Amino acid sequence: MAAGDIMPSELPVPQHLSTDFDGLRAEFDFAADDAVVAKCLVLWASLVGAISLEVFGQYGADTFTDPALVFDTQVAVLVDMLGHRAR
Repeated sequence: MAAGDIMPSELPVPQHLSTDFDGLRAEFDFAADDAVVAKCLVLWASLVGAISLEVFGQYGADTFTDPALVFDTQVAVLVDMLGHRAR
């Protein structure tokens, strides 16, 4: 974020979340507006979910022929959702 890799967002974030987000910004020493912090929370929850689905076989043994490719695609979609700037 400090390098400006995550695109800013026009997403409205409820004002009362700013205080909680201030705590996260202080704890992890990063400067980002509330919308970017919200994006990061979505990324984190989605990544944990994708890992859980993969590790515990929640898709079913025969659902995908290449589970690793599914995971890689999920991560790529999440990065795209963040609005990552390519270098």
